[in-house]
Amino acid sequence: MRKFLKIIFPLLLSVLPFLQTANAQQIEVKATIDSTDILIGQQTLIRLEVIQPKEAKVNFPHFKPEETFTANIEILAVSKADTSKIDKKRFLIRQNYLITSFDSGGYVIPPFRFQLIDRDYLTNSLTLNVHTVQINEDEDIKDIKAIYKPPFNWFILVIIWYILLALALIGVGIYFYIRKKKNKPIPFFQKQEIILPPHEVALQKLTAIKEGKLWQKGQDKLYYTQLTDVLREYFTRRFNIQAMEMTSGEIIAALQTDENAKAILDKLKQILSVSDMVKFAKRQPTTEENEISITNSFSVVNQTIEKVISDETK
Repeated sequence: MRKFLKIIFPLLLSVLPFLQTANAQQIEVKATIDSTDILIGQQTLIRLEVIQPKEAKVNFPHFKPEETFTANIEILAVSKADTSKIDKKRFLIRQNYLITSFDSGGYVIPPFRFQLIDRDYLTNSLTLNVHTVQINEDEDIKDIKAIYKPPFNWFILVIIWYILLALALIGVGIYFYIRKKKNKPIPFFQKQEIILPPHEVALQKLTAIKEGKLWQKGQDKLYYTQLTDVLREYFTRRFNIQAMEMTSGEIIAALQTDENAKAILDKLKQILSVSDMVKFAKRQPTTEENEISITNSFSVVNQTIEKVISDETK
């Protein structure tokens, strides 16, 4: 029996590396990208795939939303791994990464690393070209029609002004007379209405949007219009910028110079990026993007609440 084991054991040791090599050769990894050319703020998908034997345990690369592949490419969302059966011995596993970039240029995404116990597998590298929108000022920006100046009659304007003023005075007099006769208070002499701080107004409106469930009803464009309008109104009062008249890029540029706003820039980029895609590219956002957008909107307001120092604490 001992002689038999002495013969078999070395044979098993010599065969084991070949078995491991055969198993490794059955593993294939691949990375693809939906579009290698995008505009600034536009999004695309990176798709990772691995074909492996049924008994193998291959670990996918580990990335989280808000991380970056490179200095200028941001991860917005990571899907769950999806497993499908190829045949009795092999499985196909897929995972997607939603990415974007706010800086123009050509970027190389390095190979992704998959791990199997003591061996690594590298995918192919990917390229992404981010372009700005080219505008020809001479051709693309012009007046629709030449300015027309109608003839002006000052005499008619004066007559109309006096008529309107007289009607307004008569209307005010009638209004005061009716209110006084019914013993109702006159609003002009009531205590001034309390003006809520900008963050309270914004949080109330965001709560109403969340409870309205617009995107669940298929009203994605209205959902993002209301979200961005609330944030623009908030930035106007909180940071004293003309946010209602700015583009998404101009708002981000204006807030980058404010120390109180730096912590929320990444979340704001996500909201504005998806909003611009829905409004201009007419892309259908995912459920995850819609939920992240409302969550990030609340965070943007809560993280930038202005601290007011009262007279008692000075």
